[in-house]
Amino acid sequence: MADICENCGAELKEGAQFCQECGDKIENIEEVEKEVEFKYCPNCGNKLQKEAVFCEECGVNLENPEMKPANEESLIQKYKIPIIIIAIVAIIGISGAIISSMSEPEPIELPAQEVTVGSEFFRIPGGFSAVPGSFDIKTENYVFSNSQSWSDGYDTINIAVLSSGIDVDLESVAGSEGGVHKTLMGYEGYYDEIDVNDYVFTFVMDDKICVIETTSPHLFDEITVL
Repeated sequence: MADICENCGAELKEGAQFCQECGDKIENIEEVEKEVEFKYCPNCGNKLQKEAVFCEECGVNLENPEMKPANEESLIQKYKIPIIIIAIVAIIGISGAIISSMSEPEPIELPAQEVTVGSEFFRIPGGFSAVPGSFDIKTENYVFSNSQSWSDGYDTINIAVLSSGIDVDLESVAGSEGGVHKTLMGYEGYYDEIDVNDYVFTFVMDDKICVIETTSPHLFDEITVL
């Protein structure tokens, strides 16, 4: 495309120094462009004229780059409602956990208790109470037995102590009850799982035979012979 004279609008010949119509001097466009100074936007890097005050691309204030454009929201303003909702949910969750911990008291672990069966002493878990009517004393064929049961409302412990007025092999009698040889509570005896909720351990204790029956096998770890 040919150059146009800025004075009269006539089409100029290529390389002309003056307009052939009005004689006006033709300035070199490239030199004019060199005389124009430019600057760059510190925010987006857009090329701008020196006198520009705002960037035409991102709208940043070139005289005060830290000042955000009027139409640009800060992250806090933009996400203000979601942030408030998240904060409320978090507060409700924390409050609920605190209330829950306050309304649900920690279970109280009762101390172990000592009980007596015949002339023998045992220590059983706390929380177990004697079952009414379970205390029993029998004498049959020269065998004397004392027994009693305790329950915590879920599990049951029954302890029986047997002695004889005649000389018998107590080990053989204990073994006749059946079960596998095992050591529990510091005594060697015979352990048998009769049913899902019926576990028995029979052993010789001095000159007596002791039979401990529970509804849960872990209770043997909480029973002690004193």
